[in-house]
Formats: sequence, structure tokens, C-alpha cells
Amino acid sequence: MQRSIFTLFLFTCLSYVYGQDVPINPEFEKVEYSGVVERTGTQEELYEELKAWVVQTFKSAEEVILTDDKQAGKLSLRGQSLISLDPDSPQDTVLIDVPVHFNLLFDIKENSYQYRITDIYFEHEGLVIPMEETLLTSTQQERIIRDRLFDSSYSEEIKVDMVREELDRYRQFKSKGRSTLKGIEWLITEGLSE
Repeated sequence: MQRSIFTLFLFTCLSYVYGQDVPINPEFEKVEYSGVVERTGTQEELYEELKAWVVQTFKSAEEVILTDDKQAGKLSLRGQSLISLDPDSPQDTVLIDVPVHFNLLFDIKENSYQYRITDIYFEHEGLVIPMEETLLTSTQQERIIRDRLFDSSYSEEIKVDMVREELDRYRQFKSKGRSTLKGIEWLITEGLSE
């Protein structure tokens, strides 16, 4: 009973901290988009359809597939999409393309596909930024950014500007990343439904 109450308390706290608009898997405390697509067919038929959809939808599909187990009805791949960040200064007009990496896992059963989008992170200027980090408070994010800049030779004034720019990037990562993942969910549900 105490464990259940603690789990409920922890999940409630995480929902508050991470925001209710981004789905969190309470077991792993990670962002995870998931759903089920109903589709008439046997597991084998649906697996073949899914595999064809993956090949058609993803460039170099054979290179991104991680798991390909027809017997177990499991297919997983490592995907990537791009988001465009606003330029750092008003004088710049060129958007900055940033890759969003994710794992896409399918569990195929008779008459349905279950999908999960997990392990989401952004890659920018040599940094790997997990989606979960973009959901922290501004104060927590600022602490992370300042820790990265701690040993740098930049002046304090430049560091303040860099922190401000990075906080804006975190905001964009969260907003544009969420939109991109909702788009991927839409692509899955529309591409695989009857």
C-alpha cells in the first residue's frame, strides 16, 4: 500500500514538473508517445504491411531497423527528424536545423499494431539533450547550462547571454519537438489505419 501511494505521489510530482502536455512513462520517468492502431488482419499480414510502410516512409530503412522479428511480431527502428530553430540574433535570417532522434517500437498482434516512441533527444552543437531535460523548470535548465559553461573562458557577461540563448533553445526544443512527435504519431496512425 505504501509503495502504491509513493508511486502515485511520484507520478503526480513528475506530471507537475514535466507538464501535462507531454506524455511521461511513469515506470521509466521518460517521455514516451504511444498508441494502438486497429487494423484487420493476422499478425503475419500486419507485419508485412508494417514493414512495407517502414521501407516507404523512412530513408535507408534497412539501416535504421534495430529489431526485425516477424515471428514475435516485433519491429523497431531508430528514427530521426529535423526541427528548425529560430536564429540566435534578429540580424540572422537562416533557421538552424536540429535533429530529433527517437526509437520507434512496434508490437504487432492480430488486428492491431501497438507503437511506442521512446528515447527522444536533440543533438545540437555537440550536445545531446534528452527531451526530459527540456521539460524541467527554467531554474533547473539554467543550472545545467551554467554547469556546462563552468570551465569555459568566456566572460560572465558572455555567459549570461549564452544562458539566455540556451534557455530559448530549450523552449523551442520542447515546443517544436512536441509538434514533431505529434506529427510522427499522426503519420503512424494515418499511414497504418484502414
